[in-house]
Amino acid sequence: MLRPNISVYRPEPGRVRIENNRPVVTRDGTVLRVNVYRPPDDTPVPVILFAHPYGKDGGTGLPRAASTS
Repeated sequence: MLRPNISVYRPEPGRVRIENNRPVVTRDGTVLRVNVYRPPDDTPVPVILFAHPYGKDGGTGLPRAASTS
């Protein structure tokens, strides 16, 4: 099985704007909660989606995100 070397780290303060537990409403009305990581300004950047079967805050080796709602 291929196991790539992955480093997980917290970004330096001020380098990334983080919004935890933002609501996203799907077409059928289901509300999903997502964590959004963006640059500190409004520079357009590509989207990177991180998805796995263990919940949005698990599996990274980092502490779980604090709830904002």
